Amino acid sequence: MVVDRYVDVCEFLADYVDWRFWHDWFHDVVIGRSYRWLAGALSIQVDLGVIDAAANGLATVTKRLASQMGRVQTGYVRNYALSVFLGVVLIIGYLILR
Repeated sequence: MVVDRYVDVCEFLADYVDWRFWHDWFHDVVIGRSYRWLAGALSIQVDLGVIDAAANGLATVTKRLASQMGRVQTGYVRNYALSVFLGVVLIIGYLILR
């Protein structure tokens, strides 16, 4: 008789408290929905707002820099030799004046 009541209480606790409340409601509703909401909010705000914006900004800067640097390329060796010569003069001048 006592054992039967103990078994009934254990079955109730196992079924209702552990499984239906703890597993079904707490894990699925509280933890699961909270995680899905947080993951969705972070993916929109952080991924699209920060990471994608930084990558797009870097791409824009690279594009503009490439278009500006494309004007420097003339195809004439004398222009490139002059820029190397001016660079060497600047470096030597810096080292002498330092």
